[in-house]
Amino acid sequence: MTQDFSNQSLRGRSFRDENLTNANFSHADIRGADFTKSILINANFSQAIAGIQGRWSVSLVAFSVFLSFISGGLSVIAGFSALSLLIETLFPDDDFFPGIKTSEMFPNFELFQVGIVIILISLFTIAIRQGMKSTLKAVALALFLALVCVLIFSGILIAAIYPNAITVMTENGTETWDLDLAFAKAWQTAEPGMKILIGIFALLGMAIFNVACSSVLALLASSILGVAVVIAETVAGEWAVGVVAATTGIIAFLWAIPGTGGIIILMGRAGIMPWTTVMTIIWGFALIGIVAILEAYISWQALQGDSKFIFIRKIAFSLAATGGTSFRNANLTDANFTRATLKSTDLRGATLLRTCWHNSHWLDRARLGKTYLQNRQIQKLVITGQGQNQNFDGQPQLEGINLQGANLKDASFIGANLYQANLQNADLSRAKLARSHLARANLTGAILTGACIENWGATSSTKLEGIVCEYIYMRLPSSGNPDPNRMPPQGTFQPGQFQLFIRSLLETFDLYHDRDINPTAAIVALRSLANEYLQSLQIVALEKQDKRILIKVKTFADTDSRKLQAEYFNRYRQLIEGKEAYLLPEDAILAEKLNKLLQKLKQGSRTVYLYNTGLILEATEVGMTIDRSRKINIKTGGGDIDVSGAGAFNAGDISNSTVANTINQLPESSETSKLMKEMLAQLQAAIQAEAVLSTEDKSDALEEVKVLAEAGKNYRDAGMQKMARKAIRLLQGTIAELPPSSRLVIECDRLLPAIAQQLSLQNK
Repeated sequence: MTQDFSNQSLRGRSFRDENLTNANFSHADIRGADFTKSILINANFSQAIAGIQGRWSVSLVAFSVFLSFISGGLSVIAGFSALSLLIETLFPDDDFFPGIKTSEMFPNFELFQVGIVIILISLFTIAIRQGMKSTLKAVALALFLALVCVLIFSGILIAAIYPNAITVMTENGTETWDLDLAFAKAWQTAEPGMKILIGIFALLGMAIFNVACSSVLALLASSILGVAVVIAETVAGEWAVGVVAATTGIIAFLWAIPGTGGIIILMGRAGIMPWTTVMTIIWGFALIGIVAILEAYISWQALQGDSKFIFIRKIAFSLAATGGTSFRNANLTDANFTRATLKSTDLRGATLLRTCWHNSHWLDRARLGKTYLQNRQIQKLVITGQGQNQNFDGQPQLEGINLQGANLKDASFIGANLYQANLQNADLSRAKLARSHLARANLTGAILTGACIENWGATSSTKLEGIVCEYIYMRLPSSGNPDPNRMPPQGTFQPGQFQLFIRSLLETFDLYHDRDINPTAAIVALRSLANEYLQSLQIVALEKQDKRILIKVKTFADTDSRKLQAEYFNRYRQLIEGKEAYLLPEDAILAEKLNKLLQKLKQGSRTVYLYNTGLILEATEVGMTIDRSRKINIKTGGGDIDVSGAGAFNAGDISNSTVANTINQLPESSETSKLMKEMLAQLQAAIQAEAVLSTEDKSDALEEVKVLAEAGKNYRDAGMQKMARKAIRLLQGTIAELPPSSRLVIECDRLLPAIAQQLSLQNK
């Protein structure tokens, strides 16, 4: 019995591990509900409200404000950290190294102020344009350069200035390793030019190290503020974002006051000029302002979903989903979330096979884990159903996606994984489905007119019922060939014909020939297989692949294709090696048709699809007598055939007079017989008058008219009815590549159904 929870308040309720298949949760309030590991196959969550409960919202907003406290403090530390080296150099009595006055080592230090700001802005620009990862790489490179500068600087001291710098004699005569003291003594004995060089290296190393550390603090502050902003916006809305931003600004200001006061006091005691003190404070606030701008930008971009800062969103949504609705590891196959509200929902590890997300709200604020929903393009597609002109080539995350009724006109799915996808009633007009994986996909009612299906992965498990398709392309278009391998070649598919055409390609086994094919041997070998298994076989396509030629043969159900392939090639090889066989009259016609198609491949065609061409080999009926006089020997050197015997059949012997005589032999005992004679005569005239048809094709077509006339003499005979059905299929195949407006096509469309009705073939 289906469980109905619609319109109920289910806040905080646990459904963990329950089987809720087909359950109805439409319009229900499921905030805080736990569906972990539940079976929710085909469950209805349309317009349900998921997320966190009120008390959790308050807690998370408070947590966001706490994060803003931390972010505000770190932004001030980052700004003053970049300023610290500048402040250090302003004190003449303070030393970096024993005995060295900083004012003496770094004269005209004002330029250093500009250098710090330039480096800091450069790193922050990288963060804005390339993201956090690139910035951290730049910081790591900066620290490496700082280390190199220090090493070079130390090398210059040791090699050029004070060779004994490493070992210094202390007052008690003990040798010790004191780099600071060694540096001081080396500096005191260095020439003026060398002092400038040493100062440059020391300044550069310390500046890079100082600003790199400041940048790390700034990025940390920005990330924390970004997490706080996203959490606040997710659980409470824009007003909470304002609270978080205001808190950060206030805290930064409050932290800056004691820092500024400390600078004033220290500089006053050191006798620093008031103007210098004011400029230092201005530089400090400028650096804090730069950090604040970085924080605001990164937070905003994280809120908008910028991929460069996606890790901030993942952290924020992980925290925001705490206490929210949980579908973790649940089975949501075919579940319906149409117009559901899904922020702060945990979907990690859930089975989302054909799950419907149409017009759902705040899905981008859910905790998505590694599902296909983490891809922003796919997420937008499943919500809006709008994928027109979009590119999904090679996309592996479309498996099991629900695109029912979606607009996918001109979309490209080349090589995409659409396994088990729901594409019911989707508009795939002119879509590129080449090499797409469509096993077990549902295309019922989809529109495929103008789509390209080159080597697509549809199988017998693909649902193709009710597809709307006027024509299809079997090759990807190019600038030189915009309409490659159009099927049908002219006109459009009639209702149901597309499904028959596709099924004929899907239910096949492939026969790869490494050299030229002997058409007669191929037909006779296939005929023997049809007789053995008492099933019909149909050649549906020929394809040229490098030096090989492929024959695709439609087979019957529950057959081992590899076994059929092996048996076919065994019989084909025996025929080529000279084994005698017997050729049925219709096989001679089929061999001739196959030979013409093979010649077409040799002339440049890559593929020939035999849409409705009637290359069918039906099993010879049990008890049917085979004329042993039609014995054939197939020459091993090529495609020629040697037909011997008094009753040998030649497809070219048929003539207009022969067909007319056979038609005239029909009895005129009834109005039905008279009508039959008239229709066959009209069909004969249309064939003879068709200018597009070659002489050979006309001869073949006239032979089928003769077969229909013979069947008309004894239309109750099962064998004759079988021959008549085959003749009609062959005639339909003959006109398949003719223009739809040609006289023969029009006459066949009018006459063949009526002839079949006269011969009672409709339901046979």
